[in-house]
Amino acid sequence: MSKIDDALRYFADSGSCSQAIVLSFGPELGLPPEIAIKTAAAFGGGIARSGELCGALSGALMVIGLTRVATPGKEHNEVIYELGQEFLQRFHNRIGSTVCRDLLGADLSTAEGRQKARREDLFVLRCTNYVKAAAEILEEMLPVIR
Repeated sequence: MSKIDDALRYFADSGSCSQAIVLSFGPELGLPPEIAIKTAAAFGGGIARSGELCGALSGALMVIGLTRVATPGKEHNEVIYELGQEFLQRFHNRIGSTVCRDLLGADLSTAEGRQKARREDLFVLRCTNYVKAAAEILEEMLPVIR
């Protein structure tokens, strides 16, 4: 099974886009699954349901951080920032936005938005595609960034 398939399965099981990405890629990069689940827990729904950055993208940025040697300093940060910007640009070019509320078509920071998303099954109909795209882009980038 591929990392993309894993991400889709984790997303279907948990409903958390950020956890799905981190669980799929993190263990191979040294992040134990139980820590991956905890680390990514607050990033779904565009960061704690705020509707901001798509949780799948937050998870992917965490994964990108895991690919670099943990050396503090400006040079290390610059590399991570460049890779993160490249990832975000690729996703935006493919999907058209990086903002959860725009991608979902509902504002999860409100009760009405959450009801709309559930009623219209937007998490399955839309978010599945975003999790898949994030995982695909990571797969494309990982050989380059490792």
